[in-house]
Amino acid sequence: MATALMSLVLLGASGSERHAAQITFRVITDAGQPVPGIDLTVSNFIRWKAGEGIGEDVYERIKVRTDGKGLAVFETPSARQYLGYSVSGVPGYYSTHETRYWFKEVQNGRWQPWNPQVDVVLKPVLRPIPMYARVMGRLPALLELPVRGTPVGFDLEKGEWVAPWGGGVNADLVFAAKEIVPRENVRDAFEYRLELTFSNEGDGIQAYPINLELHEGSE
Repeated sequence: MATALMSLVLLGASGSERHAAQITFRVITDAGQPVPGIDLTVSNFIRWKAGEGIGEDVYERIKVRTDGKGLAVFETPSARQYLGYSVSGVPGYYSTHETRYWFKEVQNGRWQPWNPQVDVVLKPVLRPIPMYARVMGRLPALLELPVRGTPVGFDLEKGEWVAPWGGGVNADLVFAAKEIVPRENVRDAFEYRLELTFSNEGDGIQAYPINLELHEGSE
């Protein structure tokens, strides 16, 4: 147990060391074209500041401008093992969330790899389609179907069941508890069959995996 604890402490100390670092960012469109003359923001961790709760991290944020080839070089004599970077406020393009670049090791007082080229892809604003987002956990009405054995429509825009069970108008999703089957030889245990259908031809569900911890990519 003591050996494991000592290893953990050493790893933490190594990750807090500061060394020189350099990165070349290449800002391009999703078609691979360079984006010249725009600012990219680099976030470099400075220190931890005591405050409410667990306190907060303090960063210096430095802007570097891309040249005619879409390249922007950032160099610092003092950095932790990672640097954050993001692009925002470019007319005609979506902003990108801050992403971290992690260096691998230290050689001669420099983070390695030294001066890697990192691509930052900007996606153009073409024909935006208005969309609605609902956080399901904030809708108490979703916790239980208002009726069993009858299809019940749910209005995505209003976030409510359709009449007469709520103030919804369009049945974008239709839920139905089709069966309630008691299990044999088990008291107070049931199997529910929930069926989900759609009112309009072509409607459906499209799965899109995303890592919520990274917050990477464009808006």
